[in-house]
Amino acid sequence: MKKTLIVLLSICITCVSLAACKKDVTEPESVDVVYEYEYVSENSNSTDNTDTSSNGKKQKNNIASQASGTNSKTDKTTNSKLKSTAKESLSPAVSSPSSFSGVSYMNYYTKRSSFNNTIYRLQNDKNLKIAYIGGSVTDGTGAQTANACWREKVGNWFCKAFPNADIENIRASVGGTGSGFGMYRIDSDLLQKNVPDLVFVEFSVNDNFQKYTESEVKCQIETIYKKIYSKNPYAEIVMIYVTDNGRGNDNVVKWHESIAEKYKINAIFLNDLIYDYMDKEGKEFSYYFADGVHPNDKGYAVYSNGIIAVLQSEICGNSDEKIEKKLPNASSALKMNANLYKATSATQIKTTGFKKDTSKFSWLGNVYGGSISADTSDCTVTICFKGTDLGILWEMGPDIGSIEYTVDGKSTYKANGYLDYSNPVELMLAKNLESGEHTVKIRTVDSKKKYAVSAILVAGELL
Repeated sequence: MKKTLIVLLSICITCVSLAACKKDVTEPESVDVVYEYEYVSENSNSTDNTDTSSNGKKQKNNIASQASGTNSKTDKTTNSKLKSTAKESLSPAVSSPSSFSGVSYMNYYTKRSSFNNTIYRLQNDKNLKIAYIGGSVTDGTGAQTANACWREKVGNWFCKAFPNADIENIRASVGGTGSGFGMYRIDSDLLQKNVPDLVFVEFSVNDNFQKYTESEVKCQIETIYKKIYSKNPYAEIVMIYVTDNGRGNDNVVKWHESIAEKYKINAIFLNDLIYDYMDKEGKEFSYYFADGVHPNDKGYAVYSNGIIAVLQSEICGNSDEKIEKKLPNASSALKMNANLYKATSATQIKTTGFKKDTSKFSWLGNVYGGSISADTSDCTVTICFKGTDLGILWEMGPDIGSIEYTVDGKSTYKANGYLDYSNPVELMLAKNLESGEHTVKIRTVDSKKKYAVSAILVAGELL
């Protein structure tokens, strides 16, 4: 009996001691476990309200975004604090063909980097600005309707594929022009108005037609890249390579690719795709093209399918943060000070015999407010600038006359404005001068001929 009492007393003392050890420990409280979901439609039945007007300046997906669903509940089965965030993986709400005749469209895609930042913008910010800069193939020449060109088809795909995001498609294409003019106009035409998140660049065909040298092409493309990244270091760029009858631009594509590789830019080779497609389908070039360069609706369908298949495959998954582009060392030949001035509003230039005209240069009239024009000889334009390079965007065509021009009052040069079709062309009058102040004077030579200058191109600034 005595031993039993001692054991019971010992147990009681131990229990009191254990209770004393736990007196500062707070019992865990049950808390809400938050699950965050991003709604992504698997089969969108929403009406497409995208603006697909022919001017194509701005397209927006006007379908109302659906708020992210947030479900809160109390987990009563655990004694520890838990918080979980499960975001649904981004996935396009529409599907598109991934191959033709057993051939994958991905065979025509060179991947050098991910679409991480595009995914982030769509998944987290719920908005994306997409720019399309290039020539007439980007502009849609040859298409029977505005909606048939590859730019419109890709823009509409984005709106339908990501209905919860505000998609803005920005048309920055000018027919007949290459990356040289693109380098001068990208600030005024695009970056000063809209800073894009995703940029499609298409210049290979026109760079061949403009007869740029290899060094010029590489400088122009790299300058375009650097200008984009200087405005948005998180931007993503995709090179688009189209073609002509005879594949005359294949060497230019190689020059573009050397800079794309340097900057780890993704590329889609529609030039290879369309010819393989013709072979598989047993069709001639003329079946897919309206002329020697511009696709018809069938050709644009092939182009757009090739691009969309890549986007369908690449723009999916998750992105937790945007990643700043790591840029390589730039070439010393870049022209980051390349600028464009509208001829009709550049008060710095002096003219005699020229007048403002919004009708004669109709192709660029909507973009640059018309031109300064003349229709006889001995009319002059005098341009003073500080920099290294100066050029003009002028009209060439069957009824365009020749001009003479001098640089700093020295040698006289002549340029013939004749072309068998009307086209805007950049003409560089002074290149790679010693940096400083210079004067270029232009004089019309032929009477009863037309002249039209729409823009002044300066690596530097007008004085």
